[in-house]
Amino acid sequence: MMRDSVFFAATFFLILTALNAHGEEVYEHINQDGSITYSDKPIGENAVTITAPVVSTAPAMASPAPQQKSAATLSADTEARKPYTAFAISSPGDQETIQNQPILIVDVKLDPPLQAGDRIQIYLDGNPLGKAAADTHFEFTIPYRGEHTLSAAIFDKNMKLLKQAPTFTIYVHQAHLGG
Repeated sequence: MMRDSVFFAATFFLILTALNAHGEEVYEHINQDGSITYSDKPIGENAVTITAPVVSTAPAMASPAPQQKSAATLSADTEARKPYTAFAISSPGDQETIQNQPILIVDVKLDPPLQAGDRIQIYLDGNPLGKAAADTHFEFTIPYRGEHTLSAAIFDKNMKLLKQAPTFTIYVHQAHLGG
């Protein structure tokens, strides 16, 4: 009952506000059963004109035009970026067996450190695992038991591939209880 009253009050306020914004009148009519009807036209002889609250408005602010980078600035940005000279998954290791763990922890090492805007994507069996992130430590739900390939890639802010880590194999073993 209380929820219906709150919904009714909120709806009434929105209708009044919308109609007031357009300078239109709102009429209230109380029916014989005590229910109230609101309308933009008078209903019956006992309809009462309702004064809607005044709505404050302000014009939208103009956005400044985007700044265009000069050729010199673009050249400086390109020179500031250092190419990655080393990139590999440091944990788990190639041919490593992971036993009875609920989480697969993947750590990567790279040189130079991850640069602004760049993201690392981890791949399991050739498919992206989670979302690319600006991090070198990742935790995932352990995959099903068995043999899996693991790899990683660095992408820039435009998702252009910058460097690919070598792909290697890991083995997941989970204890099996029961028959």
